[in-house]
Amino acid sequence: MQTRCPHCEKPIEPGAIICMNCGSYVVKVDEKERRWHLFAIPLAMLAALAGLLLYFEFRISGVESRRQAEIEAQRALDPARKRQLEEDELERQRMEKRRIQLEEGKKARELHRKITEVWKAMPTPDKVSYLTRQLDRARSRIGALKGASESEATQDLMRFLEKLEAKVGVVVTFLDDKQYDQARGVIEGVLKELDDIAPEPPGTEIPVLPVDGHSTQKIPQGAIGDGDNEEVDVDKLKAPEMPESQIPPK
Repeated sequence: MQTRCPHCEKPIEPGAIICMNCGSYVVKVDEKERRWHLFAIPLAMLAALAGLLLYFEFRISGVESRRQAEIEAQRALDPARKRQLEEDELERQRMEKRRIQLEEGKKARELHRKITEVWKAMPTPDKVSYLTRQLDRARSRIGALKGASESEATQDLMRFLEKLEAKVGVVVTFLDDKQYDQARGVIEGVLKELDDIAPEPPGTEIPVLPVDGHSTQKIPQGAIGDGDNEEVDVDKLKAPEMPESQIPPK
């Protein structure tokens, strides 16, 4: 049977692709093959985009899941482990405090060694001069405190100062007997006790052993605490407690 062109109805040769009369394609399969990619490409792009979105969603979901798991693990931390961590931190602090104490003790021992060497090497006149200046310093401080301590509330302090005056008298005796080592030990102890109740203000020049070549030095800022610029209220001072046997008679 002879095939006709679907467009012009003219007869065409069997197996022909183009109508010789109108020039139209007589086979529609080729047209479909030419146009299928126009639909396939956008669909492929949409599929790729959807896949990419799913990938990122899974990644974000995984990260969030891990974060939540870590939070839950932190919340569920064993109380015994918490106590152990706290004990470890306390132990670390104790060790650090001990290390600082050891370092300070080492510095103090080294300074004491140097002071002892300097004292032993000092000529006798220099020793007498040092002790005399420290005696004057102690007497001046005791007198200032006694002169300002007139209220009944400071009777304990007055007795304490009288005890220090007695020690000053012992220093004088040691000096007269040329027992300079004993005199130094007592007078420096008296000054230490005075520092405990009423430190001298920063900037005060005091006699010292010439460890660094100087026989005097100034008390540095911050040596007596935060209230460096405040005057000492002697009526509020409290003397250290003394055994009754050491309290001078009235």
